[in-house]
Amino acid sequence: MDQTVKKEQQRIQELLDRPQNGDRVASVRLGMGESMNRNLAVYRNEDGMKETLTDLTDLQKRYGTVPVDNKGKIFNTDLVFALELGFMLDCAPTIAMSALDRQDSRGAQARTDYPDRDDENWMKHLVVKKGEVGPELTYAPVSITQWTPEERKY
Repeated sequence: MDQTVKKEQQRIQELLDRPQNGDRVASVRLGMGESMNRNLAVYRNEDGMKETLTDLTDLQKRYGTVPVDNKGKIFNTDLVFALELGFMLDCAPTIAMSALDRQDSRGAQARTDYPDRDDENWMKHLVVKKGEVGPELTYAPVSITQWTPEERKY
């Protein structure tokens, strides 16, 4: 059997084997959603995004011990919910770090601490990859072809 498959089977079994500790997957998921909605909706600022990064670190620690209530291996929606939460907690810091890094407002990001669009410094793509200790941010140039970017006016 492929090593990747074995590794995933082991990870799933470890999730199922976690003992009850009074915490719940749904509680961790709710905490993540509340923090992301509070600080990473359209209107954002540095303090709120840093707060969410701290919250996410705490939630990731909780996720590392949170049990799955249903220990079954057939159509186990509790297990699916726990696996999905793990993936979301992998992605959420990337969203927060990317938003925090970009110090201007554009598109769906309206930073109250940087209310203006800054094409001189921020007309670039943010590229994120998984690093050893978390997301690594780099940049790529924007290739302007048919349409010249302009500020949205509503």
